[in-house]
Amino acid sequence: MKRIAAVCVASLIFPYVLTMAWTGRQGGTAMAGVVSSSQIGEGERVIVLDREGAEQPVLLEEYLIGIVAEQIPAEYELETIKAQMIIARTYLYGVMGEEHSIPESALDLDILTESGMQELWGKDYFLRYYNKFADAAKETEGQILTFDGSPIDPLFHGISAGKTREGDELHPYLVSVDCPGDVNSPGYLTVETFTPEEFCKRLNGMENSPELSADTAFESIQIVEKDGAGYVSQVKAGEKLYTGEEIQYALGLKSCAFSFEKMESGIRCVTEGSGHGYGFDQWGANEKAKEGYTAEELLKFYYKNIVLISE
Repeated sequence: MKRIAAVCVASLIFPYVLTMAWTGRQGGTAMAGVVSSSQIGEGERVIVLDREGAEQPVLLEEYLIGIVAEQIPAEYELETIKAQMIIARTYLYGVMGEEHSIPESALDLDILTESGMQELWGKDYFLRYYNKFADAAKETEGQILTFDGSPIDPLFHGISAGKTREGDELHPYLVSVDCPGDVNSPGYLTVETFTPEEFCKRLNGMENSPELSADTAFESIQIVEKDGAGYVSQVKAGEKLYTGEEIQYALGLKSCAFSFEKMESGIRCVTEGSGHGYGFDQWGANEKAKEGYTAEELLKFYYKNIVLISE
């Protein structure tokens, strides 16, 4: 339960730390969508920009464009981006609860400004991609995912390790589903070799250090347990036990679906997928969108027994 609770926070606050390598661009010109109080309609939700000192309200639906542009490649299918838009909106509604405004600083989310979009996409593609995200927001306006009447924790990741992971009792809508096509993603497999010294330095830098020695580094680490989706849940390093995520973060791996091999040059880490493996699989969803799946069908494939509602 604690592992999924931590993932719930980290997957939205630190999007590409757990998925692909999210850029975290926040500089540049002010966001489009800043409005005066008189322009805010009854019941409309707003994000109050407060990071630069002066407070400026932005309509939530406008703010979403920058969030989702940071979370998913612009080249993906419109239906995939619409699904991601619903995911991001669900998260914001869940954080806001019954409130209709929230300061941006309370969210601590990465967001792509218009200048950041131009830098990432290039000026030639800026308008095309911006309009694509704007269309996704408009076509899903007000839509969120609920379970038992409340917004879900809309976990998502870049690429699964072949199937998504099962949730706990607090997340019954996270059911493991097969994603065989993810193996065809260019980012599915990552191989990195560490010298014994670097391997030990990274792991010994963890809280509650295992105090490994370079001479016996490979022999001192053992994968104890994996879950049903192939993600490492427990590792023994030295005489101590760690979660798969703790080892993943210490080594800077893309997911905790990893294995170790002893090589002449050091210790090789082979990692499958990108991200924590819970919930919406962006790559797999995009492949299904190419086959004709709608945003709602994509979401209901990865989240079970949820209801899509319009607020």
